[in-house]
Amino acid sequence: MPSIDRACSTTPSRSSDFSPYCSIASAGTESHARLAFLRPPVSDAPTLALADLWFLPTLRRLILPLLGGTAALLWLASSFHEIPHGHLGLETRLGRAASAPLEPGLHATWPAPFAAVEIVATERLRSVVLGAETDSGKPILWERDHYVGEEARLVGGGEELLTIAVPIFYRIQDPLAYARHTRDPDRLVRDLADQILQAETTRLPAFAIMTGEREPLAAALRARLQAELDRRQSGLAIVLVCLRDIHPPVAVGPAFQDVVSALEDRETYRHEGERLRADALPRARAEADKLRIQADSLLATRTTQATGQAARFTAQLSAYQANPEVFRLRQSYARYDEGMRHAKKLVLAEAFRGRLPATLDVRRTLNPDFAPPLVPVTPELIPSPYADPRLDAFDIAVEGYLSAGRGAIPAIDLAPPNPDHLLDPAAGEARR
Repeated sequence: MPSIDRACSTTPSRSSDFSPYCSIASAGTESHARLAFLRPPVSDAPTLALADLWFLPTLRRLILPLLGGTAALLWLASSFHEIPHGHLGLETRLGRAASAPLEPGLHATWPAPFAAVEIVATERLRSVVLGAETDSGKPILWERDHYVGEEARLVGGGEELLTIAVPIFYRIQDPLAYARHTRDPDRLVRDLADQILQAETTRLPAFAIMTGEREPLAAALRARLQAELDRRQSGLAIVLVCLRDIHPPVAVGPAFQDVVSALEDRETYRHEGERLRADALPRARAEADKLRIQADSLLATRTTQATGQAARFTAQLSAYQANPEVFRLRQSYARYDEGMRHAKKLVLAEAFRGRLPATLDVRRTLNPDFAPPLVPVTPELIPSPYADPRLDAFDIAVEGYLSAGRGAIPAIDLAPPNPDHLLDPAAGEARR
């Protein structure tokens, strides 16, 4: 193997073979460290020179085509664009924006610099806050500042002050309009919202903004802000407007707190009165309905009774007109029966002896609670001619007194005799 010096003295086959070694070997002023680095260590082992590597000439011939091909592939790769979910792509071709955005997915366009694609996040929420900067981290009380950088706002015709923090959330809805007409979306939304909020709160009193007009104010602010953004073709969509915090200035916070406490007490009393009314009103209505129903029932009862009495009187009049003597006799017996119902003494005229059987149950008159029932009616196989359904109890009793049950055949009575029945012959036999 020739040494490095001999290689330098020998004319190489190619002008570039080991030319660095020749120049280094001929320079006698090189440092020892550099020569030691470039010069291979002297050894008896066989060595391999770089000139003997076969692929170096081939690599030198192909290096430029490989670099050119790689650059061409990279240039062509700039034609493919992936649009992720929740985003849209804005294609610019020869300096002009495309008429429609690119939907999520893989798209092929002209390579750079003839075309470019800007990916816009259309589903990502952005936010700006009016009236405050950051949270102070302190408890939220009217006697303390809630947020850093709070701003007092004139409300109620410019005669009252309120501190209002309004977070506004929006997103990009139309990427083409957004790219053409909007440079700073946060500043645009903040400035427009501040103007609209000032116009809306000026016509409302402070207490109304803090209580009942809170939600309507947020809805009006969102609607007017969206209308202004659409008029400017900003491509932005308002998602949510919140009135996060509304409170009076810190200096007058305790006074406002007293007023709010008094109003809360008033509302409490009002709700308590409504509760009592809701409890008492149904009761009163139910009682009124009950009295009305009772009055209607009493009216119907009395009307029916009066009608029945009138019909009875008419029937009695008809009976009297038909046979006055019989009517008087029947009425006299009815009065006798009614008068002797609770009698304890019976006095009969001598003229009625043997003509009218009369009995008096002393047990019933002396002790009505322990008196046995009246003599049961014995069932008959052949009905009595007096068993007329048109006859009442008095008629049957009178006819029984007169006929003593003649013409009827009594049926067999299987009931055991009652020993306490003084008028039952079977009971007398049982006692003996």
